[in-house]
Amino acid sequence: MPDLGGQSPVPTTATASLGAPPADAPPKVKNPLDDSDQRVKEFDAKQQALSDKLESIRKDTNARNTKLEDYFAANKPPVYKPPAPYKPPQASSPIEVWGSLAMGFAMLASSFTKTPMITAMNAGAAVMNSFRQGDLDKAEFAYQQWKDANTQALEMARYQQEAYRTLMETVERRERNNVEMSRDAMADVRAQMSALASAFKDETMLKIGQERDIQMQKAEWDRRQHEIDMMHEQSEKLALGFEKIQTQIEGARAEADLKKDPDYQKMVASGDTVGALEKLAEANPSEKNLAALNTAKEKQRAEDERERKYEESAQGQAAQQFREWKASPEGQAATPDEQRRKEAEIYGSFTARGNRLYPPITPENKSFIAQEFASYGLPPPTDVQLGRQPDMLAAVEEAKKINPSYDPARYSLVKAARQKITTGKDADAIASYVRLDQHLDFFKGLVDQLSDGVDIKTLNGIAALWGKQTGNPQVTSYETALQLVGDEMVKAATGTGAAGALGDREEIKKNFDPSLSKDQLKANINAVQVLVGGALVSTLNKYRNVLTPKELTDAVGSDEVMEHFHVDPKTGKPIVEGAYDFGGKKFQVGAEGVTPKTPAAPAVSGFKRTATYQGRGIGVVGGKWVFEDGTPVPGQ
Repeated sequence: MPDLGGQSPVPTTATASLGAPPADAPPKVKNPLDDSDQRVKEFDAKQQALSDKLESIRKDTNARNTKLEDYFAANKPPVYKPPAPYKPPQASSPIEVWGSLAMGFAMLASSFTKTPMITAMNAGAAVMNSFRQGDLDKAEFAYQQWKDANTQALEMARYQQEAYRTLMETVERRERNNVEMSRDAMADVRAQMSALASAFKDETMLKIGQERDIQMQKAEWDRRQHEIDMMHEQSEKLALGFEKIQTQIEGARAEADLKKDPDYQKMVASGDTVGALEKLAEANPSEKNLAALNTAKEKQRAEDERERKYEESAQGQAAQQFREWKASPEGQAATPDEQRRKEAEIYGSFTARGNRLYPPITPENKSFIAQEFASYGLPPPTDVQLGRQPDMLAAVEEAKKINPSYDPARYSLVKAARQKITTGKDADAIASYVRLDQHLDFFKGLVDQLSDGVDIKTLNGIAALWGKQTGNPQVTSYETALQLVGDEMVKAATGTGAAGALGDREEIKKNFDPSLSKDQLKANINAVQVLVGGALVSTLNKYRNVLTPKELTDAVGSDEVMEHFHVDPKTGKPIVEGAYDFGGKKFQVGAEGVTPKTPAAPAVSGFKRTATYQGRGIGVVGGKWVFEDGTPVPGQ
């Protein structure tokens, strides 16, 4: 939308045609009494019309009531002889509402079936409580109550529905044939419905008959019929559910009794898993027990097959021969060393894949070897080793359990990374970080004393003493200490490992000049620590996907060193991120480490950004499209 420059909107024809109101014209006030007589007349007319209508309704109602009384005098309602009230046996379980079944029965709107409904709900709650308690006898007792009461409730509801059916079918037939009932015929049907509803004490039908027409009673009858069908279906499902739960409880009882059987307990103790599960599935053929039995049988078949192949293999034959020798008088009389030599001799007499066999690995050695494999402390076994000692394969599998990410193919990569981070250029860089951490501790002490009023001569003496104690005789004053620490700062913060150019060292001197305030000096030291931390992160990131976090921390030396440089020892990420100036240069510290920031090229004279090309701003200078740095846009 164009900018109107703050001007007022152009007036439309409609607004232009309206004249401005006179400045001194008073507003016109309406007198509320001007039309009061007329409003009173209109109100009286409405009241009279309403009174006439009510009188007409009263006369019509009296006529209808007279006709109904005449009908009831000439016709008597059908006599219903209900069965004797159901008296359930006393249930021993507490009575609670059985949720879904209670709601289902409550949907039967007629109060006629109230007694068996309550009995069914209470009996259902007793069934559920008994099942929870594992008391099958009480559950069966309560279930029989529920079943009888449920059957009676449904039969009584059906009887009531059948009594209404003839009248409902009359209405339905006329609706189906699109025949409108006469007023007298409709009155007869409503009178019969009222008589039946009164006989059944069906308050719902009576209320609908008084407030609405016969079609609404028909709709209520249809709704009840649908609910009765639903309740019948639900009752059948509950009966099936009871049988299933009954079977489960009986199976659980049999299973509990079996577990007390001494023969079963012996099977379990001896490791006869298949035999024990067969008995368990026989006592309680649940899906869980049958599945466990099938799994155990499959496992047993696989173990038998492995055993058969092992016995036929060279390893199996060697093991059998050694067991036989060990059981002989000579083997029993032999010392442990003699037994080990004999074992090596027997295994060495067999070959597999052209290689002489070695004795099997002991459980203790296998556990140690697995730990070494998992930590990449040992190279993975070769095919020759696996041929001589097949147990090596089991050690590899155990290593994968210890370290789920263990991959034998990564051993060479991990070994090379460990060597580089401990003896290579990166190790030298890390060593410079650690030295700088030690030097900064001393230098911060000098800064504290300098800012507390200690003269420069005293500081020179402190620096010289420190240089002598630390094996740095070239440190004879505050300035020479600053030069030594400055070189370490340049090497560490830039991550180059080089001593740094003269310009870099001169910038360091400016940042730590004795004339600066204590806060300025400490802020500069903190900036150095953040930048060195970024350089440290850059170095460690090279190994993050190969070595463990603990190995990275160990390479640095300690958690404290990393924390001094604002690096989280647990994650290896910078605690502080952002842009920093150091030695006259700008750096960005982030999760990737420390990276130099190249200053943006100055914009060409007369450049004004008017469009974007490949994500860069462009404008017209000298009749040509150029980028901000004056470079021409290609394709012109």
